[in-house]
Amino acid sequence: GGASPPTYAGANLARQGVMVVSFNYRLGRLGTFALPQLTRADADHGLIANYLTMDQIAALRWVRRNAAAFGGDPGNVTIVGESAGGMSVHTLVTAPLARGLFRKAVVMSGGDAQAMPVRLSDVEAMGADFARGKGIDPAAPDALARLRALPADRIVDGLNLATLAAALTPRPTITRPFPDGKVVVDSGAAYAAGRFVRVPMLIGATSADIGGVTGPMIAGARSAAATISRAGAPVWAYRFSYVPESVRAPGAYHATDIPFFFDNQAIKYGAATTARDQAMGRTISAYLVNFAKRGDPNGPGLPAWPRYAAATDQLMDFTPAATARAGRDPWGPQIDAAATTVR
Repeated sequence: GGASPPTYAGANLARQGVMVVSFNYRLGRLGTFALPQLTRADADHGLIANYLTMDQIAALRWVRRNAAAFGGDPGNVTIVGESAGGMSVHTLVTAPLARGLFRKAVVMSGGDAQAMPVRLSDVEAMGADFARGKGIDPAAPDALARLRALPADRIVDGLNLATLAAALTPRPTITRPFPDGKVVVDSGAAYAAGRFVRVPMLIGATSADIGGVTGPMIAGARSAAATISRAGAPVWAYRFSYVPESVRAPGAYHATDIPFFFDNQAIKYGAATTARDQAMGRTISAYLVNFAKRGDPNGPGLPAWPRYAAATDQLMDFTPAATARAGRDPWGPQIDAAATTVR
């Protein structure tokens, strides 16, 4: 993946008065890697293993240093992420090293903020298995030098989204970010304990997201919104239910909200784009721009979007009719019943 697909273009948001910055970061073994020898060497004074999160923090520091030169306000930064990006937003909101680098956050289909049940020792074992797979004894004195000498294509080993599942079993040599105590902490625990920056947040998922109604995206977004709002941060919850007229689908699948948040539906759907599609893009992108500017999605000409609270359970639904309609989550009782059954 990368930050350059046309549907991620920031021009239409910029026309509404915000500056859009996208960045790439390392993934796979280049993004999260550990080895006992690396840990002992401690060349970066405790900054180990979670390199992809360090990349994201470095990018935010770049924005702080350079935003003004492009006409932006370095004191009014909003971070936005979808799917793995949404999980990254949860990571950054709770990461001590990211404090002060942003003022608002948007989590699109980013799950429930619960950390992976992985420890540094587990990631070190993955790194050791990877070294052995390349014919390198991870305990040998020259192990680090030999690993660093590997060409990039041997490190990547054909890893991409299509091959990811196979790489995770039976003995994975890659992992997502994990709590290391300095770069990444347990986001769920941090939210529950109030150990995070209480910035305004938009949190939501699509109506046919991964796992369905009680799955990690829809139920997870609702759980995260409840936990974070209880801790005192202002939260606005949403569900994206709109399906473009040219698409035959029973609901809005994972990531289908991205073009509309960017007001890029015409780029995504081309000649098949309809007036209704355009109306949905104008509406949802206006909420996002208002939020980026002022920390509140509401604004003139838009239906009122109430702040989220677990007691009222109100979210904004971007409906199949291309309208924005606020109300109590109709799936709340189903999600609660499933959670009770699981317990």
